[in-house]
Amino acid sequence: DIESYVKGVGMVRDQFFSVLEDLGVSAIETVGKPFDPSIHEAVAVEEAGEEIGDGIITEEVQRGYTISGKVLRAARVKVAKASR
Repeated sequence: DIESYVKGVGMVRDQFFSVLEDLGVSAIETVGKPFDPSIHEAVAVEEAGEEIGDGIITEEVQRGYTISGKVLRAARVKVAKASR
């Protein structure tokens, strides 16, 4: 049945990510963090509201990864910019 199939795919996915983690691959943190051009690629700028500071990441467009501290793929993100 479909539920068993979905559960099986989820288990394979979890095992795959576990192997990547064992190899030193990790996802780059984004939303709510300050923009860092060494690990993030800004694909859009949004006007910052009062609750969000200038240069804070508001949305992750594409997840980025590092391996043993080196960037495999920069995270593509939207960044808040203070209104003037």
